[in-house]
Amino acid sequence: MGQTAPTLILKTEKGYYSLIISGDYGRVGLESLKKLLEVQEIKLAKPQEVEQVTGSKIGSVSLINLGLPTIIDRELYRFPYVYGGTGVPQTTLKISPKDIENLNEVIGYIR
Repeated sequence: MGQTAPTLILKTEKGYYSLIISGDYGRVGLESLKKLLEVQEIKLAKPQEVEQVTGSKIGSVSLINLGLPTIIDRELYRFPYVYGGTGVPQTTLKISPKDIENLNEVIGYIR
């Protein structure tokens, strides 16, 4: 379960962010993300916003989103590889957490 890596899209007054978490993360505490991002409001993007920002539907959002500031769950680094979206429905990407970091504009970490 922890090796799955869903990508969530967050909406703030500063814009959109991607959050890549371990599948066993549990409930994401938006209050701690407010501090990290230095924003007043934060929420999960609506399905149509996710599609507009990423070009993908919820459930298939890619682990790689060029130009979208990204926050990564440190717990992903306990695995040599994780599995997540490619942007194409019903396909999965196997990738190392370090490569996710290298291919995204990482601005912070959680946990």
